[in-house]
Amino acid sequence: MNELASRYSIGFIEALIELDKSNVLKYRDEFETLIEVLKKEPDFAEFLGVLDIDFKVKEKFVKNNLKDFSPLTLNFIMLIVSKNRAYFLRSILEATLEKINEFLKIEDGVIYSSKPLSTKVIKEIIDALEKNKMHKIQLVNKVDENLIGGFKIVLTNDIYDASIKEQLDKLKKTLLMEDN
Repeated sequence: MNELASRYSIGFIEALIELDKSNVLKYRDEFETLIEVLKKEPDFAEFLGVLDIDFKVKEKFVKNNLKDFSPLTLNFIMLIVSKNRAYFLRSILEATLEKINEFLKIEDGVIYSSKPLSTKVIKEIIDALEKNKMHKIQLVNKVDENLIGGFKIVLTNDIYDASIKEQLDKLKKTLLMEDN
């Protein structure tokens, strides 16, 4: 996380805790949605970053397109735009989502598998991780065709690799070391 994004995210979290602490999950959902919008529509942030466009036009654009979002979130976006930081909007939102997750003690991660995993299997893995880590875990399943079988979990600070590919790599290293 870059320093600029960190400063904005800390400011938002402080305001959120002071003004609307009971609705933190709502803000988490809003930020997840905004990040997805910016991934799919990068022109959104690009438009907000054009210096030749009047701030009032940008404000109206944001309010029209994000009318279901909370005033605190809208004001946060407009603050970023008013400071000519729209180019960094996505990274600021991602940093803020990270801070919200820290506050809620939620860790996001990705579980890679050779084929899509069922919701039941993912839930069982999440339950096991949550018992081990003592906080909430949310996983997104992504298919990695390089994995022969098993799975690999990537969390913020941890990697759990139970893939056949990893086991074969370890076996290969062991065999190569025995040859020397």
